[in-house]
Amino acid sequence: MTRLSVCIATRNRGHVIGETLECLLAQVTDEVEIVVVDGASTDATQEVVGAFAARSPAVRYVRLEQNGGVDLDYHRAVDAAGGEFCWLFTDDDELAPGAVSRVLRELQEGVDLVVVNAGMFAPDLEETLVERRMKIGSDRSFAAAEFDDFARVAGDHLSYIGGVVIRRSVWRSRDVVPYLGTEFIHCGVIFQRPPEGRITVLAEPLVQIREGVALWSARSFHIWMFKWPQLIWSFETLSEAARRAIVPREPWRQLRRLMASKAWGEYTGKQYQEHLRDRDWSPLGRASAWAIACAPDRLVRWVMRGLIAVLFPGDRLLRFKIKVALWRRP
Repeated sequence: MTRLSVCIATRNRGHVIGETLECLLAQVTDEVEIVVVDGASTDATQEVVGAFAARSPAVRYVRLEQNGGVDLDYHRAVDAAGGEFCWLFTDDDELAPGAVSRVLRELQEGVDLVVVNAGMFAPDLEETLVERRMKIGSDRSFAAAEFDDFARVAGDHLSYIGGVVIRRSVWRSRDVVPYLGTEFIHCGVIFQRPPEGRITVLAEPLVQIREGVALWSARSFHIWMFKWPQLIWSFETLSEAARRAIVPREPWRQLRRLMASKAWGEYTGKQYQEHLRDRDWSPLGRASAWAIACAPDRLVRWVMRGLIAVLFPGDRLLRFKIKVALWRRP
């Protein structure tokens, strides 16, 4: 009997998915399968994943004729899965040793959702940037009546899909259509209503996230300033305080966030024109947002580098992001 299906949606990631599958296969047991849904890749993804499928019966490869987008393709992966639970995993990250066996132990009667903590690393996994995305020291368990508390603990972390292990029957009982195109279908499934069973949040970072290799870097400003907060604030199942704890309703109004986005190379005059110009601003807010967008890129990055060194001397993630921006941008 298949207890756990590791579900991956991918497209044109032949250069990274092999390492992920190698890591997963090293931990697969008779209770575990790996389902890869390929959204019509045009690179070497078919050859890479096909080789793993030929090598191990635990790997099932589903190639689509058309790309449906990340949300629909994850939904298709869950549909194709044969496991009682689905671990929605990414195509470029890895697992800590013993991660699969640890999660399998948590899939007990009465559990509908397990949220797995993660660490963040440089792309080669040699440098630890963030030890734990969820700053908790011990495992937590939540009943349906504690849904707000769960959201406060895990909501921000759930912007990352690779930490979600959900009972397949729960996923299939939810309405996914409103969340296609949001980039975060898993959050739509989880937060549209509390699950009937228990929620377990694991404190140990069992996932190793490669920072800086995401496909959506070019769309980061739109996603994090608009799509993510709009999704979270659409969930009336959560209190206003819980939603605010996850993300501000309009983060684009915060000049410090615009400065950070500018430093990472995500916010330019183009983003201002497309997303902010016609917003309801105060005159000072509008002028400040425009000034940040038009400021010389390298100047902003060096200023932010100095501020981070003074104000956040131990923040390795911020230092890494500035370093990458300085290397990659003119």
